[in-house]
Amino acid sequence: MAHPENSDLLNTIVQLLSEQGSDGFAEGIRLIVNEAMARERSSALRAEPYQRSEGRLGHANGFKDKTLSTRVGRITFDVPQGKRHAEHLAQTCHKCDSGIGMTLMPRAVGASSGRRSSPRA
Repeated sequence: MAHPENSDLLNTIVQLLSEQGSDGFAEGIRLIVNEAMARERSSALRAEPYQRSEGRLGHANGFKDKTLSTRVGRITFDVPQGKRHAEHLAQTCHKCDSGIGMTLMPRAVGASSGRRSSPRA
């Protein structure tokens, strides 16, 4: 069974896609990735935001905007700042772009096998 906040997030994304169609796709991805990163930070710290806990492993230091150019357009994520896991979050953002391209929005480039025809800059 989904948690209440999961249902709210899902309802928001479904409404966004039904109202805006494919134009709302980038915003839906932004919402999902932001939520995933916030949960990942809580898991890494072993505490929710503003929660005091004896098992807490660090401190959350707010959010920092990170804009990525993806295949669905430019998306600005709210990357959680915190000690011990900042490098891992940067890798998560990079994997997000790869995942979007490979699973959600495949591009048809003629009859090619999907390889890039020119080297990445």
